Amino acid sequence: ETVTDLPAGNSNTTFYYKSNVVNANKAYSFLRFVVTATNSGHAEKGGNLFFHMAEFDLMPRTAEYVNKYPSATAIPAAIEAANTAIDAAKVKLETELTAVEYGTAYKSMQEAYENLVNAMYVPVTEITLDKAEATLEKGKTLTLKATVNPNDATESTVIWSTSKNSVATVKNGVVTAVSAGTVTISARAGDKITACTIKVLVPVTSVTIDKKTVTLTVDETITLEATVNPEDATDATVTWSTSDASVATVENGVVTAVAVGNATITVQAGGKKATCSIDVIIPVEEVTLNTTTAKLLVDETIILEATVSPEDATDTTVVWSTSDASVATVENGVVKAIGAGTVTITAEAGGKTATCTVVVEQMAGIDDVEENDNLVIYDLKGNVKTNQNNLEQGVYIINGVKTMVK
Repeated sequence: ETVTDLPAGNSNTTFYYKSNVVNANKAYSFLRFVVTATNSGHAEKGGNLFFHMAEFDLMPRTAEYVNKYPSATAIPAAIEAANTAIDAAKVKLETELTAVEYGTAYKSMQEAYENLVNAMYVPVTEITLDKAEATLEKGKTLTLKATVNPNDATESTVIWSTSKNSVATVKNGVVTAVSAGTVTISARAGDKITACTIKVLVPVTSVTIDKKTVTLTVDETITLEATVNPEDATDATVTWSTSDASVATVENGVVTAVAVGNATITVQAGGKKATCSIDVIIPVEEVTLNTTTAKLLVDETIILEATVSPEDATDTTVVWSTSDASVATVENGVVKAIGAGTVTITAEAGGKTATCTVVVEQMAGIDDVEENDNLVIYDLKGNVKTNQNNLEQGVYIINGVKTMVK
């Protein structure tokens, strides 16, 4: 310490001296001494300043540092030299000295102390990491282990740093991946440094195709679109494949139908995949009916026959429908008249249709039939009705005319 001014009179003051010549991290020892200063006047005004050492010792003890820092082989000799200088200085400092005499004695003690501090400094010779490079997924962590040599180096504390916080951060060796990219994680101890290169990847979480099923005819094509998630995936490259190239091929998402059958188109990216089912068919070109118009009386039926072309179409199933079930119904081509009116019967196969227009008329009706030798009456099963009186309600053929008896 440099004392430029003290209050008048005697003042007992404790001073601690720590080296200001060497790196602060190297100073593991302090000199402690109590000074009795007698000030006959302010120093800057020419007064005499006298010092008297009342106490003086060296901290910490020698054995502690010899055990703690075995690599610092110079410590014992430096301590012996420091103690010799201190003993010599004590002889002088125990008497009142002028400022100049005190400075001379103090300087020899200071130099011995500096030698001791430097002797206790064990430099780092090497620092290594357990990994030189690593790959890490976004959001994941990795712990790097640093080894400092020698193990009793004075500055063994490891200082961690990252070349780009936006890619990865590091704290106490724990690396956290932030976003895709490459980053250098550095570890420093003393004046030695080492590093690990970290590549941060953003993995693919899912792949989707815009269509789940597609029907094609031979030689027809369709383009499938694949979406890779997330958008910032490190490798969003997609690979297309087909389960049966004899049925359908695929290239960059373009599917071409080759022959009748089924094939599964698969797209993959980053270990994730999605599929689309492709059906290749021979389409129906035309549906025709054996008649396009018909006239029926209530309760009459007619059978419509549908022809599907070509004969080897993949699906020749015919689906029948009526435009008005209150006029006529249809089942498997059998049309039954229900009530008066006009109805359209439709046959559909493979997206193609054919229609028949059916007109249904109400048959003539009578309240009763009187027995008459000139009447010939049959029921609808062809049985002759000999008892013409009190016919049950229903439809009969009377003299060749279909008639309803009410």
